[in-house]
Amino acid sequence: MAIMRNLLYAKKRQALFQRTSLPVVALALIMGCTLLYGLYWLCKPKFLEYRQMAAVDASVMQTRVKIEAAWAENRYADIIADAGNILLLRPVDPAFLSMRGIAEFYHGMQLEAGNDQLELMQSAILDIRKALIIGVQGQKPQLLYLLGKAYFHKDYNHYDAAIMFFNQALSLGYESDDIWEYLAIMYRELGQLEKSISYFELAVAINPENMALLLSASKVFIQAGFSEKALQYASQVMEQTADQFLFEQAGLLLASIYLEQEDYAAGLAILNTIKERDSNSADVWYYEGLIYQKMDDNLKARAAWRKAVSIDPMHIDARMKLNERT
Repeated sequence: MAIMRNLLYAKKRQALFQRTSLPVVALALIMGCTLLYGLYWLCKPKFLEYRQMAAVDASVMQTRVKIEAAWAENRYADIIADAGNILLLRPVDPAFLSMRGIAEFYHGMQLEAGNDQLELMQSAILDIRKALIIGVQGQKPQLLYLLGKAYFHKDYNHYDAAIMFFNQALSLGYESDDIWEYLAIMYRELGQLEKSISYFELAVAINPENMALLLSASKVFIQAGFSEKALQYASQVMEQTADQFLFEQAGLLLASIYLEQEDYAAGLAILNTIKERDSNSADVWYYEGLIYQKMDDNLKARAAWRKAVSIDPMHIDARMKLNERT
Protein backbone atom coordinates (compact mmCIF):
# COMPACT_ATOMS: atom_id res chain seq x y z
CA MET A 1 0.00 0.00 0.00
CA ALA A 2 2.79 2.41 0.85
CA ILE A 3 4.45 1.72 -2.47
CA MET A 4 1.25 2.47 -4.30
CA ARG A 5 0.83 5.74 -2.42
CA ASN A 6 4.39 6.84 -3.32
CA LEU A 7 3.86 6.05 -6.97
CA LEU A 8 0.62 7.96 -6.97
CA TYR A 9 2.30 10.95 -5.29
CA ALA A 10 5.16 10.95 -7.80
CA LYS A 11 2.72 10.93 -10.71
CA LYS A 12 0.87 13.92 -9.22
CA ARG A 13 4.15 15.87 -8.78
CA GLN A 14 5.17 15.07 -12.36
CA ALA A 15 1.84 16.26 -13.63
CA LEU A 16 2.06 19.42 -11.56
CA PHE A 17 5.61 20.11 -12.78
CA GLN A 18 4.51 19.61 -16.35
CA ARG A 19 1.67 22.10 -15.85
CA THR A 20 3.88 24.79 -14.20
CA SER A 21 7.36 24.40 -15.74
CA LEU A 22 6.57 26.09 -19.05
CA PRO A 23 5.24 29.35 -17.55
CA VAL A 24 8.12 29.51 -15.07
CA VAL A 25 10.73 29.01 -17.76
CA ALA A 26 9.03 31.57 -19.94
CA LEU A 27 8.87 34.03 -17.06
CA ALA A 28 12.52 33.45 -16.28
CA LEU A 29 13.45 34.05 -19.90
CA ILE A 30 11.40 37.21 -20.00
CA MET A 31 12.94 38.46 -16.78
CA GLY A 32 16.42 37.62 -18.05
CA CYS A 33 15.86 39.38 -21.34
CA THR A 34 14.41 42.39 -19.56
CA LEU A 35 17.44 42.51 -17.28
CA LEU A 36 19.83 42.28 -20.19
CA TYR A 37 17.87 44.93 -22.12
CA GLY A 38 17.98 47.22 -19.10
CA LEU A 39 21.69 46.65 -18.66
CA TYR A 40 22.22 47.41 -22.36
CA TRP A 41 20.47 50.78 -22.16
CA LEU A 42 22.17 51.52 -18.88
CA CYS A 43 25.62 50.76 -20.26
CA LYS A 44 25.05 52.04 -23.81
CA PRO A 45 26.09 55.69 -23.10
CA LYS A 46 29.30 54.52 -21.45
CA PHE A 47 29.94 52.07 -24.25
CA LEU A 48 29.42 54.76 -26.87
CA GLU A 49 31.59 57.14 -24.86
CA TYR A 50 34.41 54.59 -24.64
CA ARG A 51 34.07 53.81 -28.34
CA GLN A 52 34.17 57.53 -29.17
CA MET A 53 37.19 58.00 -26.90
CA ALA A 54 38.94 55.13 -28.63
CA ALA A 55 38.19 56.71 -32.01
CA VAL A 56 39.49 60.08 -30.80
CA ASP A 57 42.63 58.46 -29.39
CA ALA A 58 43.26 56.78 -32.72
CA SER A 59 42.74 60.11 -34.52
CA VAL A 60 45.12 61.81 -32.09
CA MET A 61 47.84 59.26 -32.77
CA GLN A 62 47.41 59.59 -36.54
CA THR A 63 47.47 63.38 -36.28
CA ARG A 64 50.65 63.35 -34.20
CA VAL A 65 52.35 61.31 -36.90
CA LYS A 66 51.15 63.78 -39.57
CA ILE A 67 52.30 66.76 -37.55
CA GLU A 68 55.76 65.28 -36.99
CA ALA A 69 56.13 64.84 -40.74
CA ALA A 70 54.90 68.39 -41.34
CA TRP A 71 57.40 69.83 -38.80
CA ALA A 72 60.26 68.22 -40.70
CA GLU A 73 59.15 70.02 -43.88
CA ASN A 74 58.15 73.35 -42.25
CA ARG A 75 54.54 72.92 -43.42
CA TYR A 76 53.15 75.14 -40.71
CA ALA A 77 49.77 75.73 -42.37
CA ASP A 78 49.16 71.96 -42.36
CA ILE A 79 50.10 71.75 -38.69
CA ILE A 80 47.67 74.55 -37.85
CA ALA A 81 44.86 72.74 -39.68
CA ASP A 82 45.61 69.28 -38.23
CA ALA A 83 45.99 70.53 -34.67
CA GLY A 84 42.80 72.55 -35.10
CA ASN A 85 40.86 69.38 -36.01
CA ILE A 86 41.93 67.72 -32.76
CA LEU A 87 41.12 70.85 -30.79
CA LEU A 88 37.54 70.65 -32.08
CA LEU A 89 37.35 67.35 -30.15
CA ARG A 90 39.65 68.37 -27.30
CA PRO A 91 39.44 72.15 -27.00
CA VAL A 92 41.60 72.33 -23.88
CA ASP A 93 44.34 69.91 -24.89
CA PRO A 94 47.54 71.80 -23.93
CA ALA A 95 49.77 69.74 -26.23
CA PHE A 96 47.78 70.56 -29.37
CA LEU A 97 47.21 74.16 -28.27
CA SER A 98 50.97 74.61 -27.98
CA MET A 99 51.56 72.81 -31.31
CA ARG A 100 49.14 75.10 -33.09
CA GLY A 101 50.47 78.20 -31.35
CA ILE A 102 54.08 77.43 -32.30
CA ALA A 103 53.06 76.68 -35.89
CA GLU A 104 51.07 79.93 -36.07
CA PHE A 105 54.11 81.90 -34.94
CA TYR A 106 56.49 80.33 -37.47
CA HIS A 107 53.93 80.53 -40.27
CA GLY A 108 53.55 84.23 -39.46
CA MET A 109 57.32 84.66 -39.70
CA GLN A 110 57.17 83.25 -43.24
CA LEU A 111 54.90 86.12 -44.28
CA GLU A 112 55.70 89.74 -44.97
CA ALA A 113 54.75 92.22 -42.27
CA GLY A 114 51.07 93.06 -42.56
CA ASN A 115 47.60 92.13 -41.39
CA ASP A 116 48.00 88.42 -42.13
CA GLN A 117 51.13 88.24 -40.04
CA LEU A 118 49.53 90.22 -37.20
CA GLU A 119 46.52 87.87 -37.16
CA LEU A 120 48.78 84.83 -36.91
CA MET A 121 50.82 86.43 -34.12
CA GLN A 122 47.63 87.17 -32.19
CA SER A 123 46.39 83.60 -32.68
CA ALA A 124 49.76 82.23 -31.57
CA ILE A 125 49.63 84.38 -28.43
CA LEU A 126 46.13 83.16 -27.54
CA ASP A 127 46.92 79.47 -28.10
CA ILE A 128 50.23 79.54 -26.25
CA ARG A 129 48.80 81.44 -23.30
CA LYS A 130 45.92 78.94 -23.06
CA ALA A 131 48.40 76.06 -23.09
CA LEU A 132 50.41 77.69 -20.30
CA ILE A 133 47.31 78.33 -18.19
CA ILE A 134 46.06 74.75 -18.58
CA GLY A 135 49.53 73.38 -17.95
CA VAL A 136 51.92 71.96 -20.50
CA GLN A 137 54.68 69.50 -19.66
CA GLY A 138 58.32 70.42 -20.26
CA GLN A 139 57.75 73.23 -22.75
CA LYS A 140 57.08 76.23 -20.53
CA PRO A 141 60.44 78.03 -21.02
CA GLN A 142 60.27 77.62 -24.81
CA LEU A 143 56.65 78.77 -24.94
CA LEU A 144 57.45 81.86 -22.84
CA TYR A 145 60.30 82.65 -25.23
CA LEU A 146 58.01 82.33 -28.27
CA LEU A 147 55.41 84.51 -26.54
CA GLY A 148 58.07 87.20 -26.20
CA LYS A 149 58.90 86.97 -29.89
CA ALA A 150 55.23 87.02 -30.91
CA TYR A 151 54.59 90.16 -28.88
CA PHE A 152 57.75 91.75 -30.35
CA HIS A 153 56.60 91.10 -33.91
CA LYS A 154 53.10 92.31 -33.12
CA ASP A 155 54.07 95.96 -32.69
CA TYR A 156 55.97 98.52 -30.63
CA ASN A 157 53.11 98.91 -28.16
CA HIS A 158 53.61 95.33 -26.96
CA TYR A 159 57.34 95.58 -26.19
CA ASP A 160 56.67 95.65 -22.43
CA ALA A 161 54.85 92.30 -22.66
CA ALA A 162 57.61 90.88 -24.87
CA ILE A 163 60.28 91.91 -22.35
CA MET A 164 58.28 90.38 -19.50
CA PHE A 165 57.96 86.98 -21.21
CA PHE A 166 61.60 86.97 -22.34
CA ASN A 167 62.68 87.58 -18.75
CA GLN A 168 60.40 84.80 -17.50
CA ALA A 169 61.96 82.41 -20.01
CA LEU A 170 65.43 83.44 -18.89
CA SER A 171 64.50 82.97 -15.23
CA LEU A 172 63.60 79.34 -16.04
CA GLY A 173 67.00 78.79 -17.63
CA TYR A 174 66.02 79.11 -21.28
CA GLU A 175 68.95 79.82 -23.61
CA SER A 176 68.77 81.34 -27.08
CA ASP A 177 71.37 83.15 -29.15
CA ASP A 178 68.93 85.85 -30.25
CA ILE A 179 67.12 86.66 -27.01
CA TRP A 180 69.72 89.28 -26.00
CA GLU A 181 69.44 90.97 -29.37
CA TYR A 182 65.65 91.17 -29.05
CA LEU A 183 65.98 92.73 -25.61
CA ALA A 184 68.65 95.16 -26.85
CA ILE A 185 66.49 96.32 -29.76
CA MET A 186 63.41 96.80 -27.61
CA TYR A 187 65.22 98.76 -24.92
CA ARG A 188 66.75 100.93 -27.65
CA GLU A 189 63.31 101.66 -29.08
CA LEU A 190 62.00 102.39 -25.59
CA GLY A 191 64.81 104.92 -25.10
CA GLN A 192 66.59 102.94 -22.36
CA LEU A 193 70.03 103.12 -23.95
CA GLU A 194 72.05 101.83 -20.99
CA LYS A 195 70.06 98.60 -20.87
CA SER A 196 70.16 98.37 -24.65
CA ILE A 197 73.96 98.64 -24.67
CA SER A 198 74.36 96.00 -21.96
CA TYR A 199 72.20 93.55 -23.91
CA PHE A 200 73.94 94.35 -27.20
CA GLU A 201 77.27 93.52 -25.57
CA LEU A 202 75.88 90.18 -24.39
CA ALA A 203 74.53 89.49 -27.88
CA VAL A 204 77.85 90.39 -29.55
CA ALA A 205 79.74 88.17 -27.10
CA ILE A 206 77.59 85.23 -28.21
CA ASN A 207 77.55 86.10 -31.93
CA PRO A 208 80.77 88.01 -32.72
CA GLU A 209 80.50 87.01 -36.39
CA ASN A 210 77.05 88.53 -36.84
CA MET A 211 77.84 91.67 -38.81
CA ALA A 212 74.25 93.01 -38.79
CA LEU A 213 74.27 92.73 -35.01
CA LEU A 214 77.58 94.61 -34.78
CA LEU A 215 76.21 97.37 -36.97
CA SER A 216 73.05 97.70 -34.84
CA ALA A 217 75.18 97.83 -31.70
CA SER A 218 77.40 100.56 -33.16
CA LYS A 219 74.33 102.71 -33.85
CA VAL A 220 73.24 102.46 -30.23
CA PHE A 221 76.74 103.37 -29.05
CA ILE A 222 76.53 106.52 -31.15
CA GLN A 223 73.13 107.37 -29.67
CA ALA A 224 74.53 106.90 -26.19
CA GLY A 225 77.59 109.03 -26.97
CA PHE A 226 80.19 106.24 -27.07
CA SER A 227 81.80 107.10 -30.40
CA GLU A 228 84.96 105.05 -29.92
CA LYS A 229 83.03 101.84 -29.33
CA ALA A 230 80.86 102.64 -32.34
CA LEU A 231 84.00 103.18 -34.45
CA GLN A 232 85.36 99.83 -33.31
CA TYR A 233 82.24 97.87 -34.24
CA ALA A 234 81.57 99.70 -37.54
CA SER A 235 85.22 99.27 -38.62
CA GLN A 236 84.99 95.56 -37.87
CA VAL A 237 81.91 95.30 -40.08
CA MET A 238 83.65 97.03 -42.99
CA GLU A 239 86.67 94.76 -42.64
CA GLN A 240 84.81 91.46 -42.36
CA THR A 241 81.47 91.63 -44.15
CA ALA A 242 80.91 90.44 -47.70
CA ASP A 243 77.45 92.02 -47.76
CA GLN A 244 77.46 95.22 -49.81
CA PHE A 245 74.56 96.81 -47.92
CA LEU A 246 76.16 96.22 -44.51
CA PHE A 247 79.52 97.39 -45.87
CA GLU A 248 77.99 100.64 -47.10
CA GLN A 249 75.94 101.27 -43.95
CA ALA A 250 78.96 100.72 -41.73
CA GLY A 251 81.00 103.10 -43.89
CA LEU A 252 78.35 105.80 -43.75
CA LEU A 253 78.21 105.39 -39.98
CA LEU A 254 81.99 105.85 -39.77
CA ALA A 255 81.80 108.87 -42.07
CA SER A 256 79.17 110.47 -39.83
CA ILE A 257 81.38 109.92 -36.77
CA TYR A 258 84.43 111.43 -38.51
CA LEU A 259 82.27 114.34 -39.66
CA GLU A 260 81.22 114.95 -36.06
CA GLN A 261 84.85 114.71 -34.92
CA GLU A 262 85.91 117.06 -37.75
CA ASP A 263 88.29 114.43 -39.09
CA TYR A 264 87.35 115.24 -42.69
CA ALA A 265 90.24 113.38 -44.32
CA ALA A 266 89.27 110.13 -42.59
CA GLY A 267 85.63 110.66 -43.58
CA LEU A 268 86.48 111.19 -47.25
CA ALA A 269 88.78 108.17 -47.22
CA ILE A 270 85.96 105.95 -45.92
CA LEU A 271 83.56 107.26 -48.57
CA ASN A 272 86.12 106.61 -51.32
CA THR A 273 86.50 103.05 -50.04
CA ILE A 274 82.76 102.55 -50.44
CA LYS A 275 82.79 104.08 -53.93
CA GLU A 276 85.49 101.62 -54.98
CA ARG A 277 82.88 98.90 -54.55
CA ASP A 278 79.84 100.88 -55.68
CA SER A 279 80.05 104.44 -56.98
CA ASN A 280 76.29 104.61 -57.54
CA SER A 281 75.26 105.13 -53.95
CA ALA A 282 73.33 108.38 -53.55
CA ASP A 283 73.93 108.37 -49.79
CA VAL A 284 77.71 108.22 -50.24
CA TRP A 285 77.67 111.30 -52.47
CA TYR A 286 75.33 113.06 -50.05
CA TYR A 287 77.73 112.50 -47.14
CA GLU A 288 80.64 113.60 -49.30
CA GLY A 289 78.79 116.86 -49.89
CA LEU A 290 78.30 117.30 -46.13
CA ILE A 291 82.02 116.89 -45.51
CA TYR A 292 82.98 119.37 -48.26
CA GLN A 293 80.44 121.81 -46.87
CA LYS A 294 82.14 121.59 -43.47
CA MET A 295 85.44 122.20 -45.24
CA ASP A 296 83.91 125.37 -46.78
CA ASP A 297 84.28 123.93 -50.28
CA ASN A 298 80.76 124.67 -51.49
CA LEU A 299 81.62 123.99 -55.13
CA LYS A 300 82.56 120.38 -54.44
CA ALA A 301 79.72 120.04 -51.94
CA ARG A 302 77.07 121.03 -54.48
CA ALA A 303 78.67 118.84 -57.14
CA ALA A 304 78.42 115.87 -54.76
CA TRP A 305 74.75 116.60 -53.99
CA ARG A 306 73.94 116.94 -57.69
CA LYS A 307 75.53 113.54 -58.23
CA ALA A 308 73.37 112.12 -55.42
CA VAL A 309 70.21 113.51 -57.05
CA SER A 310 71.23 112.20 -60.47
CA ILE A 311 71.49 108.71 -58.97
CA ASP A 312 68.33 109.04 -56.87
CA PRO A 313 65.99 111.84 -57.99
CA MET A 314 63.93 111.26 -54.83
CA HIS A 315 66.84 111.82 -52.44
CA ILE A 316 65.12 114.47 -50.32
CA ASP A 317 68.12 115.41 -48.17
CA ALA A 318 70.34 116.08 -51.19
CA ARG A 319 67.61 118.15 -52.86
CA MET A 320 67.14 120.20 -49.70
CA LYS A 321 70.87 120.92 -49.62
CA LEU A 322 70.83 122.06 -53.24
CA ASN A 323 67.96 124.40 -52.41
CA GLU A 324 69.86 126.03 -49.57
CA ARG A 325 71.35 129.49 -50.20
CA THR A 326 75.13 129.56 -50.03
